[in-house]
Amino acid sequence: MVRTASWTSRRRGKRVTSEIPLIPEEPKVSSAKRKISYVILALFLISAVGCSRVSKENYDKLKVGMAYEEIVHILGSPNTCSETLGTKSCVWGDEKRQIKVSFIASKAIAFSNKGL
Repeated sequence: MVRTASWTSRRRGKRVTSEIPLIPEEPKVSSAKRKISYVILALFLISAVGCSRVSKENYDKLKVGMAYEEIVHILGSPNTCSETLGTKSCVWGDEKRQIKVSFIASKAIAFSNKGL
């Protein structure tokens, strides 16, 4: 789509008309480059799943009294968190492999794991 703009030139006093692209065209990407991009993306996603921080080794690093930020540093961002009556419970992982930590005043008070 092209929009036409016109204005009067100050130097020559003539009416000038110019075509200005409303939406610039995206560069064409060859199918080979697109396939390579998909393969790289797939490898990245597979490696991210394989390098899960939800492990027995990381679970063993957790201690009562650790701050929420310290646990996030070890396990990464939690998948879910919920708060009830001043107690915050966060879960890392999925249904099969998970670590659950309970906090009061941003300090860890209890841990549990599943599938480690």
